[in-house]
Amino acid sequence: MTDKQLDDEELVVIPKPAEPAKTGILAAWKRLVLADAEPPPRRWLLRQRNGNGIVPLGKVGLFAAAGGVGKTMASLQLALAVATGKDWLGEFKVPAEGQGRVLLALGEEDEEEVSRRMFYCARAMGLTPEERRLACERIVVLPLAGMHVSLTGALDAEKIETAEAESLLAQLRTEAGEEGWRLVVLDPLARFAGPDAEKDNAAATRFVETVERFCSVPGNPTVLVVHHSAQHARGGDASQADPNADASQMARGATGLTDGARFVLTLQNERTTIGEPELERLAILRAPKTNLSPPLVDEVMLRRHAANMGALIALDEPDRGRVLDDRKKRASKSEQPSSVAKKRASKGGKPASKSEQQSSVANGGSSYG
Repeated sequence: MTDKQLDDEELVVIPKPAEPAKTGILAAWKRLVLADAEPPPRRWLLRQRNGNGIVPLGKVGLFAAAGGVGKTMASLQLALAVATGKDWLGEFKVPAEGQGRVLLALGEEDEEEVSRRMFYCARAMGLTPEERRLACERIVVLPLAGMHVSLTGALDAEKIETAEAESLLAQLRTEAGEEGWRLVVLDPLARFAGPDAEKDNAAATRFVETVERFCSVPGNPTVLVVHHSAQHARGGDASQADPNADASQMARGATGLTDGARFVLTLQNERTTIGEPELERLAILRAPKTNLSPPLVDEVMLRRHAANMGALIALDEPDRGRVLDDRKKRASKSEQPSSVAKKRASKGGKPASKSEQQSSVANGGSSYG
């Protein structure tokens, strides 16, 4: 071919094939970088009164309690605290970095009930008109009662994300605004986790993986999944429960749920004998799992505002002291042998007669020795 022919021919450049986009595990492929300076401090949604963080931003946590203890009201109060900067339950501080937009996805509530609960929570917290305006700007509420809203499911034995998960993730990214999200509440887990998450660790882990994706939206919010407590953790009294119990013993279902969560908060009832209406039935907040923060300094004793639909507020020190004294009295009373046991002991260990048992019951004792 002559030079003239080369000039006349059109030069064709064949592009180099593009490398396929990395997905899954390979998308996270990075070399270790050991910085010379200290890494930036961890960001917190909530801090304890002593300044220690307790709930980190950008992580998934569980909030477990039996039905009727107050976990939904406490979650709504948390939403208002994050939106306005008010203390949560009168006990935990919301630092500036933890304040911002909130999504409340409420699987068991309709619009009227959400409005009612939010009104009483706001009144119990003493929100000013300006704080109420800020709450309305920053909080998005999804009343989802009666709707199928599972974020995970199963297809041909494979654990999958549903279309609901993808659409919610996309909406969070679209509606983040300039300040971004700080908190996403999913209440309760049973409505969002699919049918197998509470009995199958693989399904439980898949659910945690799915909601972890919500932490990546602008603002890096905390995702709080409200859940029901284990059956054995519902009965009795919080004062009799082991404060050091493992988190997996407190939440219902597969251990993959508590294993995957970075923190676990629990709420339990406690009945006192003090004789004052707002101190007769308390709620006790504990944190049996805190992977990224120091342990909770002490359990938080909460009373219910009867005039505000049971909104929760921490006891002051004098009332806390009275509850601790009451616990000692109840513990001492429970250790005393029953009248039947005393009669049995006086007979050299022989069983009490039927008439003695009936007499004991009639006088307020137990029919069991």
